Amino acid sequence: SAIRPKEYDEKILWAFDDCKGVPGLLTDSNKARPPMDQGTARMIVTRDLDTLPRAPPPVERDAKKTKTYYKNNFPKQWYAAISTLERLEPNVALCAAHWKAEHVLSNTLNAMVQKQDRKATNARKTSSSEESDWRRWQSSQRGQGDIEEAYHQETPPQPPTTHELSTAKKKTSSHRFSYVNNHLGELERDFKDIPYASDLLNAMMLHPDFESGQPSDDVAALLTRIENADPNSSEYSEDETGANWGHHQFTAGGLTCHSALLSWRSVGNVETACRLIAAAIKTYRVARHICFKRGTTEGSYLSRAYLQNLVERLWEIWKDAGGVSGHLPKTSH
Repeated sequence: SAIRPKEYDEKILWAFDDCKGVPGLLTDSNKARPPMDQGTARMIVTRDLDTLPRAPPPVERDAKKTKTYYKNNFPKQWYAAISTLERLEPNVALCAAHWKAEHVLSNTLNAMVQKQDRKATNARKTSSSEESDWRRWQSSQRGQGDIEEAYHQETPPQPPTTHELSTAKKKTSSHRFSYVNNHLGELERDFKDIPYASDLLNAMMLHPDFESGQPSDDVAALLTRIENADPNSSEYSEDETGANWGHHQFTAGGLTCHSALLSWRSVGNVETACRLIAAAIKTYRVARHICFKRGTTEGSYLSRAYLQNLVERLWEIWKDAGGVSGHLPKTSH
């Protein structure tokens, strides 16, 4: 609900409009949000967590001080900070398992890390006043880690331009057949238990020109967001990486598979459908790689669930549009 329930204290700022009624909370220099550095959570982080010494090896000296950093290296101090926040601000203790308190502290830490990253980036840019310095800085950014390397190695083609989309119908069926075939093998090999995956890709392979057109603006935006997501970007909070990598790409702003893929006409063509599947598979593989590099073992990944949702939705709208089901004839060896 957009309105604070009557049983809750007015101290709980339920919506942004509630902030406008608190004198001094919004400043002339930043009317978009309250000054979080004046909040209780920021005070606790600055006083009780940020003052702790650096974690000893094998923790890297430049490890970012996020929720995971403190929970893994300073668990007593982390849970003491949780207790302090819940004592000073009882409203955050309303959720089970300290969820609200953890989320508030986590967001505060992420905001501080992002601010430090921006300062570091600005400092590097300022010091690179000449073209030669700029080129040296660019060279120093290469090889920032296995996650970034693995990500860029698997980066799919850039979204097509309007001109490219307008000429999509002129591409040969054999080209589309090959495009679908590549992803058919990957899905059948590594994701056998996803319902309708084989049915969908077999059908698209048999009919690569079915209802060929341009994707809707929402589908194009969703595809671009999934394809271009960079796990090294400070745009994403810690809670949106690791096993949760893909949550932002598939849900941000209410733009989801179900809200964007309204019909096969929205998807436009088989190529777009396959690019969506390929981007979802890449998202899953990047999530696994992040967890591997962090030394964490996860039983499930959100990106895999989104891949399954995508396949099921594509199969549903394919059938609704009159797409023919079928299986390729088996070849003899």
